[in-house]
Amino acid sequence: MASESAVHCANEAMKILGSYGYSSEYPVERYLRDAKSFQVVEGTSNIQKLIISGVALGEAKNR
Repeated sequence: MASESAVHCANEAMKILGSYGYSSEYPVERYLRDAKSFQVVEGTSNIQKLIISGVALGEAKNR
């Protein structure tokens, strides 16, 4: 959930800054790049949600 929130916030910041957001002069470019990498490193959000819901419903063992 944290990586999804970070990506959402970075996308909103990019919308506010417009083309300046893509410039390396502003830190927003790095924020979006880092947030997207967190999504990839942690695994897809859908898989994470499936694992959490399986544990919460008692259908899967807690990892």
